[in-house]
Amino acid sequence: MKLIVLFLITVIITAHPKYVEAQPPSESAEELAHEGIKNLMRALRLMIDHIPQYELPVVQENGDIIIKRKIPNEEKPKKNRNSENDI
Repeated sequence: MKLIVLFLITVIITAHPKYVEAQPPSESAEELAHEGIKNLMRALRLMIDHIPQYELPVVQENGDIIIKRKIPNEEKPKKNRNSENDI
């Protein structure tokens, strides 16, 4: 039964002249490719900007390894201990 319904829907869709005619593309392939590459480059730039950057590791005398960020994160403002919202 499902196969018959699927076949009938396919025949109706393909027989309708609106779906049979090929429509010309609204933009040329070169414009679409250029726009796609621009979007890809923008996405890659955003990804690279969000990867944290670190300095070379430093091994201290006691064996601790310290790796510092090149661009430290902004410090979050400290909460006022006297505020009414604190529990």
